Amino acid sequence: MASKPHRVVAAIDFGTYGTGFAWTTVSQDNSEMRTRRISFFEDWEDQKLSYPKNRSALLLDAEGRLLSWGYQAVTQRDAMPAGAGWRLLTGFKMSLQRNLGSGDTVSGDAGVVLVGDAPDAFRLAVLCMEQVYAKARDHITRGAYQESDIRWCVTVPAIWDQYTRDLIYKAAVEAGLPNDPERLLLAQEPAAAALYCTARGEALLSTPGTRFLVVDAGGGTVDITSYQVAGNGRLNELAPASGAKTGSDYLNEAFMNEVLVRRFGLAVISRILRDQRSAIAGTMDAWERAKRSFSADSADDLVIPLSAPFYAALVREKASGRWDGSGEPVTEVVVSHGLVASLFDQRIDETIGCVEQQLREMRSASGVTGGEIALLVGGFAESPYLRSRLGDRLADRGVRVVVPEQPSIAVLAGAVHFAYNPSVFLTWRAPFTVGIKISLPFREGHDPESKRVIGYGNRELCDDRFDVFVVNRAAVLTSEPITRTYWPLREEQTAITIRLFSTTMKNVEYVTEQGVELLGSLTVDLSASMDRRVGERAVEVAMHLGQTHIRVEARNIHTNEPQSATVQWNPTW
Repeated sequence: MASKPHRVVAAIDFGTYGTGFAWTTVSQDNSEMRTRRISFFEDWEDQKLSYPKNRSALLLDAEGRLLSWGYQAVTQRDAMPAGAGWRLLTGFKMSLQRNLGSGDTVSGDAGVVLVGDAPDAFRLAVLCMEQVYAKARDHITRGAYQESDIRWCVTVPAIWDQYTRDLIYKAAVEAGLPNDPERLLLAQEPAAAALYCTARGEALLSTPGTRFLVVDAGGGTVDITSYQVAGNGRLNELAPASGAKTGSDYLNEAFMNEVLVRRFGLAVISRILRDQRSAIAGTMDAWERAKRSFSADSADDLVIPLSAPFYAALVREKASGRWDGSGEPVTEVVVSHGLVASLFDQRIDETIGCVEQQLREMRSASGVTGGEIALLVGGFAESPYLRSRLGDRLADRGVRVVVPEQPSIAVLAGAVHFAYNPSVFLTWRAPFTVGIKISLPFREGHDPESKRVIGYGNRELCDDRFDVFVVNRAAVLTSEPITRTYWPLREEQTAITIRLFSTTMKNVEYVTEQGVELLGSLTVDLSASMDRRVGERAVEVAMHLGQTHIRVEARNIHTNEPQSATVQWNPTW
């Protein structure tokens, strides 16, 4: 059944550090992106400053039940009863696509548990989105709108694979959002930010031929995309998205390991985090404030005060005889300007490397060098040090860095624009060659004898052939699916299982070649067509590859009836 026309579009920016929502109405007055009015929600419980995002934090009791979330959870952490077993969890977004190592380091913010496996991270993502979705739904529908009037959009990092994007889609559905591809979209974070910058009036971003990068520096990831403005104002992607896990939250981890652990000892910090997690919270808040103002123009050292509970915990550790730190417990730590710069540079150098790689690819695709714009957005874009380092490096390469007003809300606002009109993106660049395993007529003298199989009607077929859907780096129209037609091989087949493969190679014949990996599998149900001959059970599979969330539709060619089709994606980590 087709979805009814939406009257409202709303976006949820699910971030590593913060999560929020924004929305607008679908109307003639809002049809132009530059004049579109977007409403932000900035009234979160226990919020100290007006800001459209709440903390992505969950406070759970000893049994795993949710006590509170967001700023309220952070506030209540400091008042947790001794021995209650409460846990404040954050950073779980990044745990959806990574394996956490087990070295001699302390990971994450003070008083925080980073979840190390995808199933737990998925549950926490659902819990977090349940809270923000409920707040958004109630806020938007308190007037003339119903929940069914809303098209939703959830943001995802551009560098995430299809498996993890599918996890986010499933988490959103489990949190209560509609399981309907017309009413629930996913938007790549830097792509959304590009729309925000266009709407804010950067004139060149509407000028045909303009080439620009988007560097979305958030808490967990730094994502980079590149585009060229088409004659109709729409955008063509020039290179597949790139990036790395070098967001600002990793500076917190570096401060913990390179400063606190080295000063007070790994065993001491580990015990305090295990037994008194809230003790270091104030110290980490002080570091958060200091790092946001850190600049290359000043040579001053940073003085980070230790919170009273943290100092008291250090004193107890010293008195216990288990002290393995250097010197005595202190009430503040002094971090040299050089060390802070080193902590920044470890992350920024990797970011710059990713930006330069994207720049090379976009120049190769467009055939033009120089005159590009780099849009720096995201919460980390507020950092004077990041702005300075990136600006100096790109200036040498003929690229002008632009930081829009309020770069930290660029993704959230841009996701609203994307939900309003996803077709603004004309083409998408394939990050790899995508195809499926198929059996095709056997070619004597060419195909390996080991791949010869007998199909329906005693046809001699070659198994393991790679049927290419899209070639690596090819431009794919976002509005048109790629279609293929398939038949069952056997009379008794009640389903067709289609295995999707990917490779960086542009020329590939067999799915068994080195460098070809299983991307996912698609099952098409044929049970409703079993009364027909095999030749009349043809199924057309339409794959929408040009969308952030790849989706697949199938239909019986002879009856034109839709067929059930689901994709199970494989993780790449």
